[in-house]
Amino acid sequence: MTSMTPTIRPLRREDREYILPEGVDATLRGYVVEIDGRIVGAAGVMHGSPPQVFAITEEELLPKKRVMVKVARLMQEMLKKHYRFAVAAASGDYNTSVNLLKSLGFTQYVKPNESHRGLFAWRSQ
Repeated sequence: MTSMTPTIRPLRREDREYILPEGVDATLRGYVVEIDGRIVGAAGVMHGSPPQVFAITEEELLPKKRVMVKVARLMQEMLKKHYRFAVAAASGDYNTSVNLLKSLGFTQYVKPNESHRGLFAWRSQ
């Protein structure tokens, strides 16, 4: 029997295969969500100039709103502690992505187009 209880943990080096496309080599910091040892979501920052915030969510994680809010809070703390500036693209796949980015303190600087719901920037205060 499976537990279906999500577990949040810091992202590890071996998690990069789940997050990054093949051939992309980047340094990441963030969190993953596992259910029964399988990664079903991840959120973090891909280091670059500028640092880029990302989130990946599998369908089975979508009903787990509390877990998603907890990861969002962890991301907010991480941004405040380690970064002065970061960017993110609001996903075209999820209607809530814009509101989530705004709740984390991001502001929109590019309007939506065919591939995203807008580009956002975050600055430390």
